[in-house]
Amino acid sequence: MKLILGVIDVPYANSAPEHVKRVRTISSKKGRATAIAAPATPSAFKSTVDVAQILEDKYHIMQTFFDMHKKDIVKAMEESIGEAFETLISRSAISNVSIDRNVSNSTNAAASDIERMFKNAISMREFDGRIKGAPTQASLDGVNHRLKHPYSKKNPARPSFRDTGLYQASMKAWFE
Repeated sequence: MKLILGVIDVPYANSAPEHVKRVRTISSKKGRATAIAAPATPSAFKSTVDVAQILEDKYHIMQTFFDMHKKDIVKAMEESIGEAFETLISRSAISNVSIDRNVSNSTNAAASDIERMFKNAISMREFDGRIKGAPTQASLDGVNHRLKHPYSKKNPARPSFRDTGLYQASMKAWFE
């Protein structure tokens, strides 16, 4: 059995990015049309997968999470699988299909617990001081793209690795 930590691929919403500029306005009989230049860089529009890859390359966040919570992860797996086998034993007629379904459901419960642990680790700032570069300067400065003025000096500090919250919310764990 192999534990996989990853994210659901969700694009970050960029309503009016700074790097996209109006190039020219074209007049026609039906009105005006505005031509928009392509983003300045190919990475101008990112998804949670892009951000997860950047964070893993730079900070090894998911590997660090696994290393920090190995015992908790094993315990979640033991409890979930143990409960599944107790349910199986308590039934009088067991088919191979129900065994497979119960083991699959037990790993789903463990995966859900692991996701919760990861999301809590970010919220509780568990990576600060354990990962080189954490807390990040952006988190200390309160950079928050959920706010109207994301770089305002009035913004309170936030947990590292949670800017919009999309990366944290899209984290998933599963077993293969």
